[in-house]
Amino acid sequence: MSTILFTYHLSFPSSFLETKVVDMRGKPLSRGTGEGIPYANFKTHKFSYLNITTIGSDYVGKGSECGFACVNLPSCFSFNLAAFHDMNGKVLCELLPSDLYNNSDKLVPSQSHHHYSIASPCLKWPCQNNGKCAAQYEKNSYVCVCAKGYTGEHCETDMDECSASIWPCDVNANCQNTYGSHKCSCKSGFYGNGKTCIHSGWTLIARFSNSDGKNWMRDDGRWWYDQQIALGATNNSSKNDDMISTAFWSVGGRELKITRSDDPSHIPLLQTTGNCLGGQTFRSKITSYGDFRNGKVWATDQCLGSCPVQYGGQYKSTDGFQQGNCSGDIQSANKIGFWCDWSTGDGAVMMIGGEGGGCARADHGIGITEANAASFVEEGGSEIEYDFGYNALSNTPPNQSYSLNLWIR
Repeated sequence: MSTILFTYHLSFPSSFLETKVVDMRGKPLSRGTGEGIPYANFKTHKFSYLNITTIGSDYVGKGSECGFACVNLPSCFSFNLAAFHDMNGKVLCELLPSDLYNNSDKLVPSQSHHHYSIASPCLKWPCQNNGKCAAQYEKNSYVCVCAKGYTGEHCETDMDECSASIWPCDVNANCQNTYGSHKCSCKSGFYGNGKTCIHSGWTLIARFSNSDGKNWMRDDGRWWYDQQIALGATNNSSKNDDMISTAFWSVGGRELKITRSDDPSHIPLLQTTGNCLGGQTFRSKITSYGDFRNGKVWATDQCLGSCPVQYGGQYKSTDGFQQGNCSGDIQSANKIGFWCDWSTGDGAVMMIGGEGGGCARADHGIGITEANAASFVEEGGSEIEYDFGYNALSNTPPNQSYSLNLWIR
């Protein structure tokens, strides 16, 4: 590698227009604005080629003419020069709007060119751990731009991402700092890639009871959509009253199950198969179908969504599960449907089993209504709604001796 000092002025074709030049930091790249004859101290990198977009190119008689042209363009910081003359005794000169320090990954070996960049302390490659050197030509100095995971004047210090103000992992994950990076791993009881962790055990998120107020069938749909404070006994699955836990909107999962409050073994009456929730919270899942607050009809002769299920335990003797063996027009027996309706306005937020045709009704499952439309609000007359059950009519009141627990994992 040799040094060439250009201090002479030479005109170059007008096609070499000045451009705005920035370095890897996004800062303006400048050779200085001192008065007098422009100059630059170029370092030669033999049989190398900086493969970036040119300002312009032309043939010159001598290599020094290429250097003179670059010196006289403030936006020129390096050039490529053909190593051999052509048959006319000319060499190709390419003026470049940046340098090899900002583009070190684009300096490639070449059998036909030499590369010339303005001399800088960056030539000694002072930046460590894949940091890049941004030349400050006016000061004959430099600034290191560190790769992710490193800090310090020369990028010599490993950055502890695990102690950063912004936690890099899921709230339910552990963070292990590594040299230049970090690793996230889910805590015990959770699974995932560490960036997202899902509870691997069953979490009780809600309970539906007919022995208290119709909290789940309020006209405003608040418990499904908006409730942000836990209500009821969130840690006691044997209670026979309505409950909503913070896990309803904060714990994601893949599966659901429903159990009875009078079964201390928590044997599922129903459990989804496959990835029903896709990692979502239950509120995210149930509200993804639309906004049905305050009387908006959610469906007509259909379910807006469903998941396959398998039944067990006391399901045959549990209110709301009467259609668990019936496959109808809008849903088969082995499914739980979301936001369902059939015929003259009977519906369910969570319909268990089949509906339509031979199955006759949709008001079976959780959140059932006979409001002349699939809605939280009656369209006329007196509405009949239950938190769970079968056939939402006044002459068929649902069981009040137990409640249904909803779990997620």
